[in-house]
Amino acid sequence: MRDIGKNIVIAAISVALTLIGNYFYDSSKNAIKKLDVHTNFDPRYISKPNFPDSKIEFKVDDVEKSTLGRLDISILNYTESNFKDLPIKIKITPKKTNDFKVIAYSVVGEKEHPDLVSKDKDMEFDGTSYFFSYTATTLNREEKTDYGMQLRVLFEGNTEPTIDVIPSRRFYQSV
Repeated sequence: MRDIGKNIVIAAISVALTLIGNYFYDSSKNAIKKLDVHTNFDPRYISKPNFPDSKIEFKVDDVEKSTLGRLDISILNYTESNFKDLPIKIKITPKKTNDFKVIAYSVVGEKEHPDLVSKDKDMEFDGTSYFFSYTATTLNREEKTDYGMQLRVLFEGNTEPTIDVIPSRRFYQSV
């Protein structure tokens, strides 16, 4: 009889430990492990107004323009961790090179602070894609839809490009 009671206690402890282990395993499996990327593409962000009785000029670097678009690439951190000094590379590839031309760009960190993001090198264009390289000084975990970093691009064109965001391999080292 004593052995039966001992076996029941061991079985109950084993079941409890198994349930606890499964809970933690499922929790870690369901945790968000990567950053979210949201884009907003507006091909008619700024347009030259049409007033026939007035001469209105809209120029960029002394070249007349009729329309400029804006592309916002937002990085959101819904993971379980905050990140510090996270290198982020962004690649923008137009479907056709004459369908998208970068005119100007800027980057901000969370809550519109530009000093929370540093530029690693200037934008590069290899004839097919635009490359941006930044380091997010801090990328804090958010539960709301607030971005931790946002790249804003003014462009000429009408066709939405392909966007790739590549956080560094150090992405998995949180603070």
